[in-house]
Amino acid sequence: MLAVTLYGITRVQDHELAMLALLCRVAEGVLGSVNNIPGYLGLLWLAKAGVGTGVPDIPTTNALRAFLLMPGPSVPLGAIFFAVGSLIFSYLLLRGRMVPVSIACLGVFASGLLAVVLPLQLAGFSTGPLKGYYQWLPAAVLQVVLAMWLLIKGVAPRATR
Repeated sequence: MLAVTLYGITRVQDHELAMLALLCRVAEGVLGSVNNIPGYLGLLWLAKAGVGTGVPDIPTTNALRAFLLMPGPSVPLGAIFFAVGSLIFSYLLLRGRMVPVSIACLGVFASGLLAVVLPLQLAGFSTGPLKGYYQWLPAAVLQVVLAMWLLIKGVAPRATR
């Protein structure tokens, strides 16, 4: 819903870029939900395993449970799509001066930071102090500030020529 709303707001600036950002945000949502399904199905099978032949013994059950509950990669692929989509939307908001320049610049900075750092972390490079939650702080601040601005003030009306 958020992606469609941001697309509707920013498509007047650049239709193709707004559509690319929309697709990135949709890919983020799909990857985020589909990524966990196999693990949950495995846990469901393990929980419903009854008695009889073909049922794993206790050590095997414990090993499977530990494997299925093991955390995934530190940088999910969906987060990279989130960063790129957010970067494009922030750029379009800045270019169209639809929100205050300070909020739009914060968006470009926060999303650009994530768009650079997350692929590096996925590739195995350490990004030093930007590892963990510190890289997400500017984006979290942006999301709250931008949401409040859009709810209270809305976007600037489009100038007619």
